[in-house]
Amino acid sequence: METGTQIAYIPQHAEGKIDHPDVEFGFVMDELPEQEAHRCRYWRQNVKHPATMDDLRTRANSESTPNECLVEYMSVDQEVVARVINYLQAEQVARTISRTKWAELLARSGS
Repeated sequence: METGTQIAYIPQHAEGKIDHPDVEFGFVMDELPEQEAHRCRYWRQNVKHPATMDDLRTRANSESTPNECLVEYMSVDQEVVARVINYLQAEQVARTISRTKWAELLARSGS
């Protein structure tokens, strides 16, 4: 699975049932091959039609999910996923630039 692949997380106790109440829907951010897992983002469960960043369960970080609990499953329009991923990646770039600028300012001030 690659970045943007929509997924369903099916916990082991759900016994493969996609309609189990504990199943969560989301998308892949990246792969963790050494852990046999993927970093995923999930939509909040009480949102019927996720469409914005506010519909993510968490904006702070992706969650490592074991491959054996993931199945490809399209739960929203792929355009929504692409838009959210673009926003998340832009946020990451902005944070990196901010940290670099902050480090430069500290270096100039001798701190």
